Amino acid sequence: RTRAKVARTQAYAKNAPARRARAPLGLVLLAVLGTALVFTVALWPRAQPAAEARSARLPAAYLSSYRLLEALPRDPRAFTQGLCVDESGRLWESVGHYGMSEVRRLEREAPPSAAPIDGAGESPAGGGAARLRIAERLPLSSELFAEGIGCMPGHRLLQLTWREGVVLEYSATP
Repeated sequence: RTRAKVARTQAYAKNAPARRARAPLGLVLLAVLGTALVFTVALWPRAQPAAEARSARLPAAYLSSYRLLEALPRDPRAFTQGLCVDESGRLWESVGHYGMSEVRRLEREAPPSAAPIDGAGESPAGGGAARLRIAERLPLSSELFAEGIGCMPGHRLLQLTWREGVVLEYSATP
């Protein structure tokens, strides 16, 4: 009898339509809710303490006004793409154009007379105006079109290029 029963069960199993095993509904719901919770926590904006949030904002005066201290003549042929002042107070310029791109360090050159400079950039004695002179320059490859420049901590400069999508890094140690 036992063999006959086993044979009938095997025959039924071979002829029966295939049934897929199903996960219990509770496990499916738990997995969906757990995934939703993980994404919600990961993407939820982090709350900042009030003091930290206030210090992260720039003052309105910084964003809405400026005061011109002095206007200095410079190279009129330069296609200036960016300026920055490094940690040492040195002025850097990024000049762009294919075949003419370069990084320059600019210095304020005093007028020929030793008289003090007034707010307009001219000496009271009329001895000439101060101007910016190129103290250092580093030409780029003619295949690069220089764009903006940024002064970074640690005396580093980062310069962007236009279509090439290249960022150049320089050491600007004093």
